[in-house]
Amino acid sequence: MNLRILLFTTLFVSSALTTISADEITIHTGSVNGNYHKIIGQSLKKELEKLGHTVVLKSSSGSVENIQAVKGKANVIGIAQADVAKNFIEQEKGYDSIGLTGNLGSECAFLVVRADGVDDIKELKGKKVACGKEGSGTLFTFHNILTQNPDIKDLDLKHKSGKRYVGKVDNKSYAAYFFMSMPDPKNDQIEEVVKNKNLDFLPMDELKLGELGKGDNPTYSILDVPIEKSFTGKNKRTVNTICTHATIVVDEDKSSEKVLNDIYEASKNVRSTQQTVWGFSKNLVDKVKGKIEDLKK
Repeated sequence: MNLRILLFTTLFVSSALTTISADEITIHTGSVNGNYHKIIGQSLKKELEKLGHTVVLKSSSGSVENIQAVKGKANVIGIAQADVAKNFIEQEKGYDSIGLTGNLGSECAFLVVRADGVDDIKELKGKKVACGKEGSGTLFTFHNILTQNPDIKDLDLKHKSGKRYVGKVDNKSYAAYFFMSMPDPKNDQIEEVVKNKNLDFLPMDELKLGELGKGDNPTYSILDVPIEKSFTGKNKRTVNTICTHATIVVDEDKSSEKVLNDIYEASKNVRSTQQTVWGFSKNLVDKVKGKIEDLKK
């Protein structure tokens, strides 16, 4: 057989086998403007494509919708808050085949208020608070927090979200805006609050977590998270708040072992990348410091 024909045939067969063995994976993310879609979703897509998969991203209203979307489906995954996912798996009928794959990093609560306004969440009684859309992990978390703190009541809750509600707190048409985000100082909502002297984040470390904060693997933890970084990567401003973590949900009874393993491997690479991007990597900060010291010599 002609060498060129043999080479072409070999490449064709190899390509065909790769195509056959690869799976199409659908990832349900979140709002097209949110971190789940723009950052994590895109990163997961890239990592899974490296492993030979065809990947489609689908925007959604958030964690609740994402978990519902993967039930009974093969090769369909969702990005979700761990608190929402745990609740569905442990409490809702028919979700026991849904598994959590990987830890994509912290997902934290941010409560935006006027800097000259309330000093305690209890002072929001009777006032308008945007707390997340129906089907979102944001709304689920806010309700969870209120359940553990029965002395916080009679808030005028509005199922709304979006960066424009930062502006509504600024112009006093809303008293507060609650949102969930990875503790990324470059998040546009976090940046907008930090740059506005009229606004601030209300610390949430005094709130009760009850059983949700206990055990070796608590649903929530109190963390001191960065909201502003210096040029060298040091934390310039932080806030104490309630955090869970972002994870991947998938119906493990429907998807193949290869797909499940590939999703896990992809999740590890995404987590590693995000830790560096957010400036949590000590090695990155040390390298920057080293370069500065070298310039001084």
